[in-house]
Amino acid sequence: MQRLISFILICFAAEQLSAQGFPTLERILLPVFAGPSPGAFGSLWTSELWIYNDDDEPAGVGYLFPPDTGQIAPKSSRSGVGNGPGYSPARFITVLASQAPRLQFNLRIRDLSRQAQTAGTEIPVVRESKFRSGRVILLNVPIDARFRQTLRLYEFLETGQRPGSVLVRFFRIGSPPDALVHEEGLTLAGPSSVVAYAQLGPFPPELFDASTVRIEIEPVTPNMRYWGFVSITNNETQHVTTVTPQ
Repeated sequence: MQRLISFILICFAAEQLSAQGFPTLERILLPVFAGPSPGAFGSLWTSELWIYNDDDEPAGVGYLFPPDTGQIAPKSSRSGVGNGPGYSPARFITVLASQAPRLQFNLRIRDLSRQAQTAGTEIPVVRESKFRSGRVILLNVPIDARFRQTLRLYEFLETGQRPGSVLVRFFRIGSPPDALVHEEGLTLAGPSSVVAYAQLGPFPPELFDASTVRIEIEPVTPNMRYWGFVSITNNETQHVTTVTPQ
């Protein structure tokens, strides 16, 4: 009976559950999740997610293992992979809030065309509790024409909520005080009624006279809860470096 109840809860969308008074789900963001998808310079990107259930009861994960129930056995690990090109850049899964503390995650992306050169890069898996409501600082972001820099922003939405907007500022760092070089506004958008997404990349050309910048993200929309990071990808090796909020 407990497994049936868990399955029923997980199969509903998070916004539907909230509307019906079920405060039992936690949303978890997978910032980059795709099956083999072509990229720049002949790259072929894939994602692999592993989840470990450190509990004595089965755990359910919604929106990851269709068409089955998404069950993970006690004291066991299970993997999930993206399902090919055309993926959403803002993928999320749901778990029962009571089980969330016992679930551990690892998400890794890698370039299959160069898999003999690198094992890939770990990408943060972001629990809903880690989303921010105030200013976010991304520090020590390298600026180099040999790399592709992309700022990625994510926002979880409640029922009927419109995506929010932010102001992004870039500061040159290295010799005090930090100097403002560029600022612009971004408004997040779909791809779903539950999570919104925006990205900024390539970076503005005026940044490239600085070797390192600090990125400051300020919400414009009241009560906005969001998360973001920067990916820095080498044009030759396709190795990815990430800068995340700390």
